[in-house]
Amino acid sequence: MNRNLEIAYAEIDKILELMDRSYVEKIPQKLRALFSEKKDMSYIPTIDGIKELYQYELRRETIIILSILNVNYWVTDEEDRKLILRNFENNQEVPENIFSEDYLYKKYKDANTELIEYKKPNLLVVILQSIRNIFKR
Repeated sequence: MNRNLEIAYAEIDKILELMDRSYVEKIPQKLRALFSEKKDMSYIPTIDGIKELYQYELRRETIIILSILNVNYWVTDEEDRKLILRNFENNQEVPENIFSEDYLYKKYKDANTELIEYKKPNLLVVILQSIRNIFKR
């Protein structure tokens, strides 16, 4: 899985721990479990709930996920939802399927995964190239 996304899941999980229970319960249990299971266990978010959320250096993926959670589960007014969605369209398109496994691995499915053999140059070749470089100056 993408390391940035795992870190984002850890940040989301921490934010949800600090949020009011009424907001957290609006998110489906399956989705909350996804954040807990797929997060980077070695990453410890520095979110403590003392500062405002925008004052932390959150990953871009974290902000995108929070925006999606906001639109899908927390915004109750339809006009506000439309305004937020218009702002998304004006900025950059947010994928609707960001939580699916297919989306997470889409980038890496077709990646070239062949091993590349690295051959260390012969000592004699290195010395000859160094001598040639000295004469080129």
